[in-house]
Order: sequence, then structure tokens, then C-alpha cells
Amino acid sequence: MPISNGSSPETSNNTEAGNSPKTGDNSDSVLWIVLGISSLVGVAVILVVSREKKIKNTNNRQ
Repeated sequence: MPISNGSSPETSNNTEAGNSPKTGDNSDSVLWIVLGISSLVGVAVILVVSREKKIKNTNNRQ
């Protein structure tokens, strides 16, 4: 009796180009990564500008 490793010849070579199963997700991941990074940069700029204004206002009161 032959011992099977659990994979059939039809499914064992799914790592080849074009044989991977389709997930239905057609979105462009690079677009989402760029949008996320630009959002983080925007938040960082807002924080830096608000701190500079706060320091400037504190120095003007003295």
C-alpha cells in the first residue's frame, strides 16, 4: 500500500506562475500603501506645525 503525503499531483504545483487561486481581490495594493503613508506624513506635519505654533505663542506671552 503506497503512503500518500496528502497532496495530489494536481494541487502540489500551485506555486508556479499563473496557478495560484484567485481571491477576488482586484484592488491595487501599491495605491493603498501610498495612501496610508501619505496620511501618516500629513498627520506628522499637522503635529509639528501645531507644536511650533504653541511654542511660538508661549514665547510671545513672556
